[in-house]
Amino acid sequence: MRVIHHTLFEFCVDIRKVKFSLSKGQLHIMDWDTPVTLFVCNIAPSLPDTFVRRILDQCGTVNRWKRAFGVKDEPCDFGFVDYASPNDALRALRVIPQIVILEKKWEAHIDKEKKFDLDSYESALKMRIDYDRSKETRKEQMIVHMVNEIVASSAFARTVKRLTANLESQFDEERTAEHYRYQNEVRHENDLYEQYFRNELIEWKKTEVQYNLEIENMNKSLVSSPERNEREDFLKKWNPPEFNIADPAAKQEYLNQWNKFLAIRRERKQIRENEKELERLL
Repeated sequence: MRVIHHTLFEFCVDIRKVKFSLSKGQLHIMDWDTPVTLFVCNIAPSLPDTFVRRILDQCGTVNRWKRAFGVKDEPCDFGFVDYASPNDALRALRVIPQIVILEKKWEAHIDKEKKFDLDSYESALKMRIDYDRSKETRKEQMIVHMVNEIVASSAFARTVKRLTANLESQFDEERTAEHYRYQNEVRHENDLYEQYFRNELIEWKKTEVQYNLEIENMNKSLVSSPERNEREDFLKKWNPPEFNIADPAAKQEYLNQWNKFLAIRRERKQIRENEKELERLL
């Protein structure tokens, strides 16, 4: 019942927006295929346009992506993207603020006049019977997951600009010392990453092997065996032997029985400690 009331409240709010727009004479409902331009900012300048375009394509069909450049032709941290439809633009406005690349959280904005038209389109869209906001939310969550996967696969994103410059310089006739220095730095970084992950993998495997051995030994201590049954029977039936100092044989038998008793007690104490350790690990 609460969900129905909440849906009706949203529906009434959307109707009021449309009525207010009509009263002002400003209502302009976009067509489903009307292109919409968004302003995207806070993008790391080192990211190439192909990578940025790939991220923006996850939200919908991109007609054009245009990055801004400075006076010295250096890439800026903002640009303009043209989406093919209002639905793609609405999805992008909700997804782009969730994107974080190279410690920079992206932002998306739209012109005030276009935002008014886009809000009117969204209000009209919500009035449709077949509109399912939960389905759109699941789709947006999937897009964010896919973007994170793309970013995670680019493990050396911090050196994209340097790598791109190196690849382009391979086709140049003149090779400068600066170019070779960049190559060496990138190769050195790759070696460091590879060595680091290799060491971590070796340590993890050692830990796993040691853990499996401890679990196996502790499991063995829980399994009943003839030796364990013999120890239990000995302790149950054991009585302190009589000690006769005048009889050397009786004295030796007393010492043998006592030593056996102490040895079995030590074994049982170790078994109990193994069982406690196994419970702690599990």
